[in-house]
This record gives sequence, structure tokens and C-alpha cells, in this order.
Amino acid sequence: MPGVGDTNRPSLTVQIPAAPVIADWPFDVTTSWNGSREGVLWVAILRAGSCGESVAAGRRLDPAGPVVVNGEPVAASGERTSELTLTTPDSYVVCAYLGMGAEVADAVAVSRLEITTFSSSDAASDQDA
Repeated sequence: MPGVGDTNRPSLTVQIPAAPVIADWPFDVTTSWNGSREGVLWVAILRAGSCGESVAAGRRLDPAGPVVVNGEPVAASGERTSELTLTTPDSYVVCAYLGMGAEVADAVAVSRLEITTFSSSDAASDQDA
């Protein structure tokens, strides 16, 4: 039956800019969670199609992906914002994991992130300024 046993699972969200981010420009990643107990938080940026079921699984999908929050103990509920800068244009997934260990996550949240370069029209308008 759907939903049975889910009452103790924490909620977890990860928020990033909706529009593409220009490479080498800083942006915020905000993670919010609400659960019934303390836990451990990870946030990783991966060049993969998915996050995997845990941070360990995500790291196996993209071992070179930066880990923004690395196993930080957190209260049962809270929010954390990290400022990031990525220099390589590409499509990424921003993955947040909340649980008690790296191999098992009680909750996983994902957002898709596009890192881009200046368009040619942006560069032309900058030269006119």
C-alpha cells in the first residue's frame, strides 16, 4: 500500500537557480530538511543521469563530482545554504542525501543544473558598455 511506513521518512529539498548559471559565477545551493531525528547531510554535484540511492552510490556514478557538504551532522529540521562556483559548462545533477551513513540515505533530493557560457549577444553587449 503506498505511503505505509513513510511516516518516519524525512522530507528533503535542494534548491538551485532555475535559469542556467554562467560558468565561473557563484550561485547558491539551499538544502532544507524536516525529520523526526538528527541525521547526517551530504550534497554532491554530479555529471550523471541520477543521484543514486545514497551518497556512496552517487560518488560511484561520478567519482570526480565535487562534494559540497560532506557528512555534516544536522538537527532533525533545518536549512543550509552553500555558495558554489563551477567552471565547466555542462549539465549536472545537484544531489542532497540525508541519513545516518554514506551507504544508506533516508531521503534523497535532486535538482538539475545547467552551467553555460556567455552567449555571443552577451559578449557583444559587454563590449558596447
